Amino acid sequence: MPPRVRALWISFLVVWAAALFVFGAVKPWAIAATSLAMAALYGTSLILLPDPPRMSKAGLWFLAGFAGILLLQALPLPFLYPYTTRLRETHGVGTLWPGTADTFLSVRFTAQAAAYVLAALLVIRLRQAGLSTSSAIRGLLLVAGLEAAWGVVRALGGIDWIPFYDGPRTGGASGTLVNRNNFGGLCAMGLVLASALSTARFSWPPRREDEASRPSLGRRAEAGLGWALLAALFSAAILLSHSRGAALAAIAGLVVLPFLHRGRASLAGLAAVLAAGTVAFVASNPSGMLDRFGAMDPFALSGEQRWRIWELTTSAAGSQPLLGFGVGTHPHAFHPFQPATLPGQVQHAHNEYVNVLFEAGVVGLLFTLAVLGIWISRAWRGLRPLHSPDRLPAAGLVAAALAILAHSLIDFDLRITGVGLMWAALVGLGAALSRGGEPVRATPWVVTGASLAAGLLLFTPLKTLALSPYDHALAVGAGNMETAAALFPAHPALQRQAGLGFWDEGALEKSAACFRRLFAQRPEEVEPVLEVIYDPARPVAAYETLLPGTSETAARLASFLAKQGEWAKGMEVFERGVSKGPEGAASHDYLATTLRGLGQWGLEARVRDRRLDAKSDAWAFGAAGEAWHRLGIHDRALERAVTAERIDPSNGSWTALKAEILAMKGDELGAMEALTEALRKSPADLNHRLRRAELALSGRTYRLAAEDFREVLRSRPGERRAALGLARALIGLDQRDSAKLLLDEWLGKHPEDGEAIDLRGRSR
Repeated sequence: MPPRVRALWISFLVVWAAALFVFGAVKPWAIAATSLAMAALYGTSLILLPDPPRMSKAGLWFLAGFAGILLLQALPLPFLYPYTTRLRETHGVGTLWPGTADTFLSVRFTAQAAAYVLAALLVIRLRQAGLSTSSAIRGLLLVAGLEAAWGVVRALGGIDWIPFYDGPRTGGASGTLVNRNNFGGLCAMGLVLASALSTARFSWPPRREDEASRPSLGRRAEAGLGWALLAALFSAAILLSHSRGAALAAIAGLVVLPFLHRGRASLAGLAAVLAAGTVAFVASNPSGMLDRFGAMDPFALSGEQRWRIWELTTSAAGSQPLLGFGVGTHPHAFHPFQPATLPGQVQHAHNEYVNVLFEAGVVGLLFTLAVLGIWISRAWRGLRPLHSPDRLPAAGLVAAALAILAHSLIDFDLRITGVGLMWAALVGLGAALSRGGEPVRATPWVVTGASLAAGLLLFTPLKTLALSPYDHALAVGAGNMETAAALFPAHPALQRQAGLGFWDEGALEKSAACFRRLFAQRPEEVEPVLEVIYDPARPVAAYETLLPGTSETAARLASFLAKQGEWAKGMEVFERGVSKGPEGAASHDYLATTLRGLGQWGLEARVRDRRLDAKSDAWAFGAAGEAWHRLGIHDRALERAVTAERIDPSNGSWTALKAEILAMKGDELGAMEALTEALRKSPADLNHRLRRAELALSGRTYRLAAEDFREVLRSRPGERRAALGLARALIGLDQRDSAKLLLDEWLGKHPEDGEAIDLRGRSR
């Protein structure tokens, strides 16, 4: 390898490693710095390497097409972007502005994409100048291996440090990155590459070679062992990341590898990959990953939420289907389409292809798929003429690039600059497999464009309503609260601020729209907001219009009215707004708990019984039994308690409740039997034992009472009921000296206890 080529390649690896070190170079300044560094490196290659850069026609068409999409989105063409144009008209800033939904975000993406393009072009140029595929792969694996090793050390050592980053962490190994899934995607590429190299070293040479020229088994093992260990390291990193998507992406790359190598599955290749993966899997304690796979419920919130983001993003893309909302703009442009029931900041569609559809439209998606298809086809054709020892590493780089494309179906690895640079290098190596290409002089324009985008990103904030019409914070600053609230329906603080402002202005319909969004996401905000705006003179219907029509919010309004002493109005709201089906069960419980705390036991019992119609379970029957018991309606209470006991016979609480009801009915024997049964079910529950002791004392069964009181005092030596109860039981057993000693000890700690003093006098 020529020295200049080696120096440029090492420089690229240093830039990439620096991007990874700054938690993936996702901050604007880090993206700008990376883009400028790549522009400088490629510009230097144009000076230092004598041959002119060569590119295929497909590569030139890609550069032209990509630049064309960026240019169209940067031009003031309102007819191509109707939704964004209407929004600018709402802001009153005119329409002769860039078509992209957020100029700053598009410039950021342009700088990032330019870094990728320059990385691929640099690798192609270095390959043409003498960089070998194996040397390139070894360099990539060196940096990726260091990242994986740090991720493993962090996970096993419990190290929570990420350079330059002070935000929240996620569970699982993540190296210097923030997101464990992106870390897993990087390691998936590394695993496929390392597996390809190790398999190439372990495999036998072609059969047509002389037997004497074949290396010995020990020689092959020695050559492949290091790469197999590196593959094991990547496997361990993926397992410790707990990223299911990365694991599946790695499997996809490994499965594709032998097919790319020979056009069919290679038994030796599959066996080597399986052996390395099995050793790493066992050595890495994969319980965390297995738990994650075991929890893959398609109806779980996380899975449902991800699918919903895809669906909503695809639907939103229909508002501007041709060229989308602008490259890189999803974090802001998706906000108006994000319903209040989908909380949080949705930065990406969590599917890169759906993301491209939203940001670049049908044109951009078809262009992307066509470019990827052409690259895969050309890389596949480039593999065919290679000799077998060289074909497997080359197939590995193609398989590794395909692995990240598979992971892009469920995540956004390519939006992380540190991860994207490795993928871009693999793309460049894959493109270089096809020899040839015509000398071109247009590539310096890429350097100029990247430098310009990076400079704009660094020095121009580009934050005005004209250039960023989807930025709700700018709309708030401009005083347009209605538009600001519509720009981000899922922002609870914004909806609260706007709703209260409109309420004070008397704009009740606007206020209701904001509050409905707020309460749909955070039902617990209903009562705090009502404390601010409630006026008893205003009809309750005015407040009902603020609710999004859910049972939970209706129950919270009813609860608030009950706290204001408006019992009848609260119950009317409850009857109208809370579902009688199973989905309303929790709302019944919430209101009933409030009524109990307010001493409205009759209303509580009524709500508890209605809860049984919505969803009858042991807990609901037990709660209803307690409510009727407090009201003194013991027959109905006993019926509910017995039903709870029958539904959940292992729970001693329902049996204890039955005992309390029987005791109130005067059936002390039945109560004692029930408490004994409750203790059998829950022998560690001292409350049951204490209550049985008190009933035994009331029934003058002093010996049993004394035994139970003593048992309670062994675990709760400061329990007053048990101490005084034991004293009474001892007096009943005519063990007055023992009772006196017990009471003296108690009064030494509690000299003001009048009841204990009275008992002390009776123990003489």
